[in-house]
Amino acid sequence: MSRLGFRKNTPKQTLELTRLSDEALASVIHKTFQGQSDAVGALFLVAYENFPVYFSAFEEAVKESAEFPPSLEGMVSFLDRERAKHAGQSIRDEASSRRYFYLLLAALLNALHARAKQKPALWEAVAAVWVALLPGARALRRVLDSTSLWTTDEIAYFKDVRTEDEGESYCLSQLVPSEIRYHSVVQDWLERDFSADVRAELGKMDKFRHGN
Repeated sequence: MSRLGFRKNTPKQTLELTRLSDEALASVIHKTFQGQSDAVGALFLVAYENFPVYFSAFEEAVKESAEFPPSLEGMVSFLDRERAKHAGQSIRDEASSRRYFYLLLAALLNALHARAKQKPALWEAVAAVWVALLPGARALRRVLDSTSLWTTDEIAYFKDVRTEDEGESYCLSQLVPSEIRYHSVVQDWLERDFSADVRAELGKMDKFRHGN
């Protein structure tokens, strides 16, 4: 698994997804993005978009090893190990650590989505995470034009994103789970620049549509 650097000699302690409660899982993801630089969200979105490719490679690689199970839980433990292994040793290692960190967050968010499909009440927490990521979506073009953290192939998904609005639209249409695409907190974000009068009119229209 060359792109992720899969190798043996695993430290004994790694993050175990099954030990994270629903609340803890949602909280650790949300706090990573809430109030942070929009560059953090933008760089994460690249990891999230590329995660299926990396997960498939991980599943294939661990078939020949008993270190990690070929599952999302195994991927989380592997990424946590690699992130810690590379932290702070050199500029190159620090970049690798950051890549593993963003991929780890992508794995955790995918796990939160999976739990929400089993426990629909969790979609509230998922919606909060994605709203915290939308500033990063708007910053995609600016950030990707000035970073070397991700390769040309990894950022190719966003080649047609040229403006802030296009970044936001791409995120909402291609990345955000369909279950929350029209969630009230997402709509509040989209209407954030509307005046109070316009918001009131939109509220009346929504009530009319729903027969209230």
